[in-house]
Amino acid sequence: MATVGEPTDGEALIPGAEAAEAAAQAQVADEAGLELERQEILAAQGPVLHMACAMCLFATLLCIMTVASIGLLVYLAYEYSKHSTDNCDVPLQLWVQVVSLTALFNLACNQHDRYGTLGARIFCGWSFDPENPERPPFRVQFYNMLIPSFTALWNCVGLYWVSKAHEPRDGFHPGGNSTVHLPEEKISRCTEVAAGLLSAVRAYAGFNLMYSMFILIGVAGLSQLLYFLARRGFFRVSDAAPPGSLERNTEEVGLDDPAIVDHPQCPICLEDFGENEVLVKTKGCGHVFHKEHLQDWLQMHRTCPLCRFDLGRRSSA
Repeated sequence: MATVGEPTDGEALIPGAEAAEAAAQAQVADEAGLELERQEILAAQGPVLHMACAMCLFATLLCIMTVASIGLLVYLAYEYSKHSTDNCDVPLQLWVQVVSLTALFNLACNQHDRYGTLGARIFCGWSFDPENPERPPFRVQFYNMLIPSFTALWNCVGLYWVSKAHEPRDGFHPGGNSTVHLPEEKISRCTEVAAGLLSAVRAYAGFNLMYSMFILIGVAGLSQLLYFLARRGFFRVSDAAPPGSLERNTEEVGLDDPAIVDHPQCPICLEDFGENEVLVKTKGCGHVFHKEHLQDWLQMHRTCPLCRFDLGRRSSA
């Protein structure tokens, strides 16, 4: 029998029951948060699957076109071997020789390794440092664009010469490369003496122009689409903040906040804060942003745009 002042068995169990109930509620809240995060991830999987299908289709077409390009190059080399000495009204042999030299140059100097390309090291005096990666200087970017641009231009020249093969024009003297004015009847037509080479040049130049445009549009389009989808939250990149990071690690503030007085511009868009705009301040580092712009930033990065404070953590600092 309990003495006066001592808690009864029921009273002694009350603190333990309250602790157990609190723990159960915390567990339910954690499970609800995990379930919400799982649903957000599942909702984002639809666009990701569509993007994956598009990338697989692009890669498949690229492989097919690459094999076709190699086949056309073999066809061009075969026709050149048959007509290497047949001079006619357009310099097809010269065009094939430049194509061959360009291909050899790309194989020798423009193959990428962990230090960049041999051509960039020789002609630009620059090499990529894996330990300290940095953006290539302008001269390297110009060099990287020079060979593809020249290749596309040379393909256009080849198609132009093919289109002129049937027209009366100044020709190349059979004994050399100098242009001379000869009567039309004394100039051999490529359609008569090198019809196979003419067809090979037309096929190779036309296909490679289409191939180059396909790569340019495909790579540029996919990169822009990936960036757009990531900013809109349809899928997450590896460095993105987890869902809910903005709400957990920021708080809404007004224009009278001391942090805004010292820094009245959004560090992301570089525009002044104004009335009727939703502004948020990070709890960990105290920086203020437009809420919309910070949300877009966290779709791509998990750190503060100014100080690199981790905004993807579960608990606010």
